[in-house]
Amino acid sequence: MPVNSHYLPQLLLKGFSFRQRGEEFYVHVYRKGCLPFSSNTKGVGAEGNFYGNEDIEYTLSDTETQFAVLTRHLREGHCESSCKPLIDRFVAHSLIRTRAFRDGVHVIGATVLSEGFQEFLNPEYTPQLLAKLVEDAMLEPDVRNLLTTAPAEVRPLIEGTMRKMFLHPYMHEKLRQMILPALDAIDTAASAQSAQRQVLKSDQHLEKRIRDLREIVWTVETYEAHSLILGDIGPLVRGNEPSEWGRIFHGIPQVIWFPLSDRSLLVGETSIGTTRPDYEEVNTLSAENSLEFFVASQRTHREDEYQRRIGSRVDRITLEQQSELKRTVREYLTTPEGTLMEE
Repeated sequence: MPVNSHYLPQLLLKGFSFRQRGEEFYVHVYRKGCLPFSSNTKGVGAEGNFYGNEDIEYTLSDTETQFAVLTRHLREGHCESSCKPLIDRFVAHSLIRTRAFRDGVHVIGATVLSEGFQEFLNPEYTPQLLAKLVEDAMLEPDVRNLLTTAPAEVRPLIEGTMRKMFLHPYMHEKLRQMILPALDAIDTAASAQSAQRQVLKSDQHLEKRIRDLREIVWTVETYEAHSLILGDIGPLVRGNEPSEWGRIFHGIPQVIWFPLSDRSLLVGETSIGTTRPDYEEVNTLSAENSLEFFVASQRTHREDEYQRRIGSRVDRITLEQQSELKRTVREYLTTPEGTLMEE
């Protein structure tokens, strides 16, 4: 039987409960296009085998035990500077474990394949692409080893033959024959799932996102009971490319709003802010940037209004961004510098 994986951890969901019965916590669930209903947190923000590997549950369980203590501390209004390293890790972890994150990776990956590679295969840029492939081929370890071990007098002949072969006009059609079938065979959804799983399992993969938070200063704002909702996007981020809420793929985070309970909001800014976030704005952004649902500790007309906004600003690749992607690829192909190889 597939393990039930929470992409919104119960330690967060419990902060938005309206009733507790023993060890069970209940929240109001507002799902897009459905009537509101109440549910045990065990069944909210969860899916069988969501991460594609049951072993990750052990990793997530260990991590959540550590974060649970921190979350209780923050909900009590305590946010000492000494807690910053753990808060950074908690927020980075929370950003990448959600369905919203994976959906964004999937959409971007699919767009790169469908739009970006079409530019690579544009006959107009064939000479530039082939020239770059030649330079990349010359950097391959096997090729460098061949040239290094070959007698000095034949090295120019070997390299010249390789360059002539790569730059032959028929190579573009060969590239199309290789790349187009490969694009059809790539499962971007499975790739996004695998990438998400690897980041969650490996501190090394998580470190980059933690470093993105190094300039963030954390504070906690406390409101009256039932003030805040929690969207399935989890933390809200405003980056610097462009300055827009909820888009976690554009630039370095500048401001983060992370609802921890119906009355506690973790606020991260590159400098200590002077304006207290309006919880109505936080809630609206949480609903608009969530894929499917949000949870709340009450059922009123206010939550009904938020429900109408669910998904209205979900991160998708726009026509403008597609054009930007194509432009970036074209600039790369027409610029002499650069390589397809990793440094």
